[in-house]
Amino acid sequence: MHRAIEVLVQKTPQVAMPAVSETELVKSKVPFADLFPKPSGATEDGWRITEVYIVDVRVKVGSYWDEPTTKSKMRISVVAIHEEPGRRSAELAVRTGGSLVYGGKQSDQVGTNRYTVTISGSGFDAEERSIHQFSFDDHHIHFFAIRVDGLDTALREVALQIAKLRVWRPD
Repeated sequence: MHRAIEVLVQKTPQVAMPAVSETELVKSKVPFADLFPKPSGATEDGWRITEVYIVDVRVKVGSYWDEPTTKSKMRISVVAIHEEPGRRSAELAVRTGGSLVYGGKQSDQVGTNRYTVTISGSGFDAEERSIHQFSFDDHHIHFFAIRVDGLDTALREVALQIAKLRVWRPD
């Protein structure tokens, strides 16, 4: 199965000129596999973007998604689907290789790096309904966030959207 995702960072934005006088930016599509693990060139101030992606995945209850890079140890496991009056959520466990994951106000922690995450209908209300991890200093920026986009109780499947950014600057 071939998936395409949007490129989030572009050195030179591409512009489409529709018949109307308005101009809109066009985000090029890149095959998912082409994003890993090749690093991009350095920016003017020496920063290197090594990973940038947003990916949509569907994971069955009792199964997991492993990040498709050899350097990363991130695994997202779907533990359960919870159906409560007025609240539908999925219980997720995240293996990061050592860092702690944190949740928004509407994500309940049930253990270390394990949360019940409510459905987030769009990226605009995702802060409170997602789990995330980030770190930064003078030489790196690392961020990832996971949100639940949907639940299919019949198939016992959870739709997740995962965003990741990793940037570093050598000494």
